[in-house]
Amino acid sequence: MYNFKKFVALGMAAVMTLGCGVTAFATAGDEDAAVEVTGAGTSAFVDKDVYAVAVPTGDALTKTLAFTTDPYGLVAEAHPDKKIEDGAKVLFASTLDGLDYAGTSDALTITNKSSMGIVLDIEAKLVKGSATYAAGYSKTKDFSGTGDDATGLYFGLLADNEVEKPLDETGVTFKNVALSAADEYEVKDNDGTYTYTIKTDATDLPKYEFAVTAALNTDAAETTWYSISNKVKTALTMPSLSVKFTPTGIRECKEASVLVEGENFYISKPDVEGGFGTTKPTAILVNGKAVTTVSDNEDGYVKVTWKDVYTAWGYTDTTIKDLSEDEQNIIFNGVKNFKVTANSVDYYAEVK
Repeated sequence: MYNFKKFVALGMAAVMTLGCGVTAFATAGDEDAAVEVTGAGTSAFVDKDVYAVAVPTGDALTKTLAFTTDPYGLVAEAHPDKKIEDGAKVLFASTLDGLDYAGTSDALTITNKSSMGIVLDIEAKLVKGSATYAAGYSKTKDFSGTGDDATGLYFGLLADNEVEKPLDETGVTFKNVALSAADEYEVKDNDGTYTYTIKTDATDLPKYEFAVTAALNTDAAETTWYSISNKVKTALTMPSLSVKFTPTGIRECKEASVLVEGENFYISKPDVEGGFGTTKPTAILVNGKAVTTVSDNEDGYVKVTWKDVYTAWGYTDTTIKDLSEDEQNIIFNGVKNFKVTANSVDYYAEVK
C-alpha cells in the first residue's frame, strides 16, 4: 500500500504539473478558436490631370488694347508731362521703359497652370462697329506695299512663336500652344488624402504672350482723320481691336520625346529609340497646327521636317523666302510640342 500511495502521489504531481502547463497556454486562446486580424484599406490616389489657365479679362483686355490715333501730336501738346515713344502716332497706354504711351500695347499674358499642355485658338481683327474711319489698313508697317500708301492705319499682332501678322476687319486666326506646367506640381499627403498642387515656390509657369503694334500714315490725306460739313471739321471715329483666344487642354496622350537634329524633329516613344516602326502616323500636330504631308518614319522615329513646319504655319516654298532669317528663326525656334497619332494612340512630346 505504501508503494502504491507513493506511486499515486507521484502520478498526481505529474498531472498537476501538466495541468498548470495547459492553463498557461489557454490564456492566449483555446486550441480550436479562430483568430481574425483586420486592417482598414485606403487608396493612395490623386487625379494628375489638372486644367487651370489664367487669362486676361475685363480691364486687362479693354484698357490694354484701347488706342488713340494722334496724327497731329495733340496728346503730347496737351500732356507735356507724359513720356511718349518717339515717332508713335497710334498710342497705347504703356507701363514699359518708363513710357506713358507707346506705339505697341503692353503684352497680354495667358498663363498655363495645368499639368498638361494647352492649345490656343486665337482670332484677332479690327471691328468697325459704328466707326466712320474708312481709309483701310496697310499690310506693311511702313506703308510701302502695293496700295498701302492710300491707307491710313497699320495694326499688327505680335504673338509668341509667330511672325508679326497684319490685321484688318477680316482678321487672322491661328493656333499655338503653351507647354505643360507638370514640372511645377508636387504630390502631398495630408493625413491620407493626397493632393496634386503647384509648388509654393513655383516661378517658371509656362506663358503665352501677345500684343498689338500700330502705325499711322503721316502722308495720308487730311480727310482720312476728319469729315467736313458746313466748314465744320468732325473727327472720324476709330474701329476697335478684338482679340479672342480659346484654350483647350491636350489630354489623354502617352508621353513621347523629341530630338532636334539640324532642321528636322524626331519624335520617339518613351524609353525607346524610335519605337514607331515603319508605319507613318495618321496625324501630326505641331504647336496645334496640322502637318498636311506626313514624312516617312526614319529608324522608327516620326520625322517632321522644316518644310513640314513652315507649311503648317501657312507658308509655301515661295512665301517662306519672303521672310527674313530672323523671322524664319522665330518659327523654327517657336516649335514647342508635337501631338502624334499612330495606331489609334495619341502621343504628346514637348521640345525642351
